[in-house]
Amino acid sequence: MAGYLSESEKILHSLVNVEIRLNQFQRSQAEAVFQLDRFAALLKDIGNPQQKFRSIQVAGTNGKGSTVNFLQNLFVDRGLRTGSFISPHMRFLHERILLNDKPVADTLLAMALRRLEISQNRITFFEALTAAAFLIFQENNVDIAVIETGLGGRLDSTRLCHADIGIITTIGLDHMHILGDSLQEILHEKLGILHPKMVLILGKLEDELLKEALSVAVCRANKVYSYGRDFFLEKADNSYKFIFPELLPDAVPVEFPELPSYYLENFSLAIAAGLLSGLLNITDSKPVQARLSLPGRYEIMWKMVDQRGRRLRILFDGAHNRPGAEAMIHFLQTQKKDVLRILFFAAYSDKEVKEMVQLFEPLFNYIFLWKPNIFRLSQKVSSSLRYGSLTRWIAPRDVKKLFPEQNNIMVLPVSPNGTGIFRAAKQELQHIWLRNQSSCDVDVFIAGSLGSYNFVDRAFRFVRQLSLTAL
Repeated sequence: MAGYLSESEKILHSLVNVEIRLNQFQRSQAEAVFQLDRFAALLKDIGNPQQKFRSIQVAGTNGKGSTVNFLQNLFVDRGLRTGSFISPHMRFLHERILLNDKPVADTLLAMALRRLEISQNRITFFEALTAAAFLIFQENNVDIAVIETGLGGRLDSTRLCHADIGIITTIGLDHMHILGDSLQEILHEKLGILHPKMVLILGKLEDELLKEALSVAVCRANKVYSYGRDFFLEKADNSYKFIFPELLPDAVPVEFPELPSYYLENFSLAIAAGLLSGLLNITDSKPVQARLSLPGRYEIMWKMVDQRGRRLRILFDGAHNRPGAEAMIHFLQTQKKDVLRILFFAAYSDKEVKEMVQLFEPLFNYIFLWKPNIFRLSQKVSSSLRYGSLTRWIAPRDVKKLFPEQNNIMVLPVSPNGTGIFRAAKQELQHIWLRNQSSCDVDVFIAGSLGSYNFVDRAFRFVRQLSLTAL
């Protein structure tokens, strides 16, 4: 609510938020910024709550959020009291700590934060949330907690949960200024979550990376399993079967919703982790149902059909780095060809613009670039981190320099507020819709940083009030 901060938000706003300052740090500063000794001392002071419940930790470049969500829902649907810790939040800060897929109440979060005695401990925004999650999971006697790694693994505060099972979903180039310039360096940062008692599950990795990961895990983990070698999903007619010979005598049928195929790998990691935890019992007689309740992952935000039978859909997907873009492109290549596609792409790094847009360009008829401007709020403004005035992050003349031969790549105009830029987006859509004399459907993708979801969600509600059906 505008002009209001909850008690937990007031506490958290007094802390340094490294998340919104990541681009200010270099790899050489990481040890000083992410001080695990300091965080370990805090956990000891509050009784090491992370040692009082079982946990599964999920690390990786892409796919962490959906894997956590799939796994959480497998447990919740079987009546297990389940805690989840995710980042970043999509709409509200309380979404980061979940009990049975429900955000914790502010009273519960504030109570946990007060126990940390923040005024006496030099901890960051993310560390405070991590410690609060550990306390809440302990005090609510969860059967299992699923913990998403914030950044990397080796220096991430979530690593101190010392999870029973670890998952590394994918390895790609992201946050290179902190994690390293090569896939090998980034892999080793992710492998930093390992400890001698952990059972590690590896997602689909390139051959050389898989070989490297297996050689490290053999020495530093209790046991290691990998997707494609030890377990996998097999397509059977119009359905799928999950196969894990070591744990399941027969293939188990899987019911998968209408989602891009790359989510299948994440769901298979979730099933494997559930089985290895001993908490998930499945048989070949009853299908395992995949349920994704995570916003911002191939989310259909709105759809309509006009009088001519043409479908218009507006979708959000958090494809913000090269691996995410490649996964999204691979999915689009399997879809209907006679669809007019429009992309509104938000990213924060100028150096990524050309590479990302060149990947998307062959599959989209129109591409619009935009950037939400993040700012930190005073207590008089509103809850958590929000998105404010939008500025042109790349000028039209720069677009012409970067893409001299493409006339379908544009920049949304400067806007004093979020509603203004979405008015502009609506106008562009209206022009395209009116020019579209064919009978083909139209898909509008809003992609880029997950951090833009909150802004898009709020602004899009405003757009709907402007009667988007007028298209």
